[in-house]
Amino acid sequence: RTMTLRLAYNWERVMTLFLPTLAAASSAAASTSSSLFANKPRTTTLAEDDPTSTTRITTPLTPLASAMDAIATKAMTQVFAFAGGAMAPTLGREDAADAARASTSKPSSSKPSYVLARRLAYPFRSAQVGDVVAFTHPQDEARVLIRRVSAIEGDELVDAANASVYVVPNAHCWVTSDADADEPKVRFEDSRTFGPIALNSIEWRVMYSFESAVNHGAVVNSAEASVADEPVLREDLTAARESLGY
Repeated sequence: RTMTLRLAYNWERVMTLFLPTLAAASSAAASTSSSLFANKPRTTTLAEDDPTSTTRITTPLTPLASAMDAIATKAMTQVFAFAGGAMAPTLGREDAADAARASTSKPSSSKPSYVLARRLAYPFRSAQVGDVVAFTHPQDEARVLIRRVSAIEGDELVDAANASVYVVPNAHCWVTSDADADEPKVRFEDSRTFGPIALNSIEWRVMYSFESAVNHGAVVNSAEASVADEPVLREDLTAARESLGY
């Protein structure tokens, strides 16, 4: 069982770190292959006090070397702080009264809880309907939002009030908050305010929630995510807990 999980963890690293980097680096290399100097090494001048040489030859990494570097150096998971009532009751410490004071224009100032998230890499490892994901706010690069994917490309969203149907665009998804946002006073930022999100911008899937040292547990995601994330969670959960002092 332990060996199987370890192999599964390494496979997730291949799918999330190695293959996406290899594909991106290969594409970049192909786009410059027609250049006369594309395959020539770069020359960099050294400091004047270097007694050995006046130049240094630096050869760009090959796509394979870039992929090997990514799988060797990049972390699969990251701990994020999370505050606010948008994902209650799944995440967050705010009670109903706090949530009622939430605003779409100002991030919550409540005490944060923490989540452990794993990397995603579209299309090799991408978000599915039901997944809790983390992504950069499409209108504010300084903020990271956590929301749940409620629809993906090709899904139809019916607006009964306006008798209309919206189809999620190709390579995009629709994200919403878990909190009940039917009341005007409880309106959180999600795809209803900023529209669909590109799937390749969904970089993280939330696997675990830390409310406190005694109140923590796995986050419910899609069935596909549960299978893919199990070895990652088992491998990195202990280190995450220790980093938080739990």
